[in-house]
Amino acid sequence: MAVTWKFREKGKEQPLESPLHPVVAALLSQRLSLTGQNAEEFLFPNYERDLHDPFLFSVMERVVSRIGAARDKGEKVGIFGDFDADGVTSSVIIRETLLALGMEPVIYLPHKMDEGHGFNVQSINFFEKEG
Repeated sequence: MAVTWKFREKGKEQPLESPLHPVVAALLSQRLSLTGQNAEEFLFPNYERDLHDPFLFSVMERVVSRIGAARDKGEKVGIFGDFDADGVTSSVIIRETLLALGMEPVIYLPHKMDEGHGFNVQSINFFEKEG
């Protein structure tokens, strides 16, 4: 089955000059307004340069201290995630990190249609049941 891509015209943007497939270049340009060097940095980040210090987050010291205390006491940690792509991905990253620290995390992802966004009674009941 052949697929025909139709590109949305958006303003008078210059097309992204790139060795990438034209569909990828169009999506980067039209959806994310990325061009040239920005697109290159987006697709091929330099983590030493492009990531911020996590301790710029104002309560990171408290977070690290609390996770350490939970690990030392053998507490189970609950991860309240989100059902969209970045929410599921970030929940798994947090879970894998806690597992690597020797902890036993549980994840709760709310049901999109039944629960929507935000902490809710169902999630509290789940975490209580999980200990």
